[in-house]
Amino acid sequence: MQKDITTADLAAKARAAQTKLIAASDGKLGMMVARLGKLFGVEGINTRIFISEDTETGVAEAVRAEGAEAIVVDGDFEKTTREAWLHSVAVDGVLVDIDEDENYEDIPKVCSLLERLAFADLVKQWIVEGYSTIFKELDEQLDGKRPDLIVVPVGIGGLAQAAVTHYKAASAGDFSTRILTVEPETAAALHASLKNGELQAVQTGDTIMKGMNYGPVAGAAWPILKAGVDFSTVVDDAAAINAILELKGDGLEVGTCGGAVLAALKRLLADESLGRALGLETVVLINTEGAK
Repeated sequence: MQKDITTADLAAKARAAQTKLIAASDGKLGMMVARLGKLFGVEGINTRIFISEDTETGVAEAVRAEGAEAIVVDGDFEKTTREAWLHSVAVDGVLVDIDEDENYEDIPKVCSLLERLAFADLVKQWIVEGYSTIFKELDEQLDGKRPDLIVVPVGIGGLAQAAVTHYKAASAGDFSTRILTVEPETAAALHASLKNGELQAVQTGDTIMKGMNYGPVAGAAWPILKAGVDFSTVVDDAAAINAILELKGDGLEVGTCGGAVLAALKRLLADESLGRALGLETVVLINTEGAK
């Protein structure tokens, strides 16, 4: 697939091929793919988002608002992902997934110009580029001053990848910004991978932090995160709830992932000697969701 293809060209190819966009999601990915279907003009039954039953109601509503079909699966996210893959094979559709699985490699092509994996890779790139806007706007708000620490929630890893790419890329020049990632203790794939030095998935458990409740970290994000994350921690539901209440007391309404980043900062600073060594003046907590 040519690397310099425009969105308009890709949309035209998707329409010509009668592309069916399929995704499994319990959060932002589903809404992104639904919006992509709307942009490409393959709305309605041609864009189908599979959503696990324990996902918050607002996700399905947001997907439908973009003109896509939201299919609620009776089961967890692993089952939802499997259902989405089986459906993509059955209807000859494009499965837009954050990470590839070796069992999916034999999915046939939509057409000679639009390969499934190339298409999915492009969407992943767009997701990370979309997140990078947050950090570009942050640069403007800080008048070019480099924050000492960025605290980022991790699900699949796209947001953290964007943070590392922005602050640790060779073009950045100044590498003084440190990055702290946080995950639920019940879904700490990145934390476990960083600890062991190799990418690994974990069995997830129940948590209120639905936006971070993933077993794997995206394979494409892993080498970037491994090289660029300075600190990694996990928090439990109680810590996230306490942080949400604290932020609410300061007039900030955030969701569970937003509470997690404050809880992570508190956990890092609980080590007073580390806090003094870091010499933190400007700390930024990244929150991408509002209170539900």
